Amino acid sequence: MIRSANYIFVWFGVIVGIILGCSVTLTLLLSHRIENSNYVPFFNQYFILFPIIYVLGSIIFFQGFWFELGIIIKRLLSKKKYEWRRPQAVFFGGFLGCILLGMLLSYLNNISGWYAADFLVLILPFSHGLARLGCLNFGCCYGKVCSESHLLKVVYTHPQSEPVRKGSHEVSRYAVQLYEMILCISLGIFLWSLLGRVSAGKIFACYLLGYGLIRFLLEFVRDNTYELRIGMLSIWQYVSLACFMLGVIILLVLKNYPPLILTNKPVGINLCKYILIGIWNAVVIGITFSLHFRKAGQSL
Repeated sequence: MIRSANYIFVWFGVIVGIILGCSVTLTLLLSHRIENSNYVPFFNQYFILFPIIYVLGSIIFFQGFWFELGIIIKRLLSKKKYEWRRPQAVFFGGFLGCILLGMLLSYLNNISGWYAADFLVLILPFSHGLARLGCLNFGCCYGKVCSESHLLKVVYTHPQSEPVRKGSHEVSRYAVQLYEMILCISLGIFLWSLLGRVSAGKIFACYLLGYGLIRFLLEFVRDNTYELRIGMLSIWQYVSLACFMLGVIILLVLKNYPPLILTNKPVGINLCKYILIGIWNAVVIGITFSLHFRKAGQSL
């Protein structure tokens, strides 16, 4: 972590940015193995726009964004000074934004969005799972308090970690970030086993089913003290259920199209271009999620 009078730079964004940049470059390289060569320019366009859309989606669809926006508008109307802060973000919002981006670009490129969605979720669980290491490092998305004897636990001691800032000092917590990493990687391995065996769109549907179930269950051991709750469930459990149900609907309704197949002879690879696109993604995500601006002297 780097700290000055006006900002704090945390390693969370650096970790997530590096993982995302490598994943993007790998995805672009693998896109040449799709039988239809029209998907190569599609993924080039997609990942040039991806970091901007993901950041906007993850912020706009975060529940606290609209509360913060209301404060900004009120202060502007009353001509009071507003000190800008980096809004919080959420995976589901970025995911939804990127789905909409994929739908738009697949329409403009006249290609099937189902094949593109299937291909993307072959990589997504691995990058998402590994990115939880950034959450573990930063102390966000943390678990509830657990017993000292629990096998896989974490204790936060750094004064800038979120649990400590909220008054929880040196207590054992469920390592929810590691649970999610392990489960996401396991989901990714399962999705790869479906490649070439199920019709187009159903790998994506299985991802929605799998991640919806993973996130729904993990929310029971995740500390949602400061999250919106409706009845017995957190807001993210309702979103997880929506993902799960969408996956079920796709599996039941989608027609049987030929499956996604990857060839063994990729051609026309522009490695330098793909590395640059990966760096672009890493820089945008890294800076966005690493920089925390505050008024001089005000704590994080």
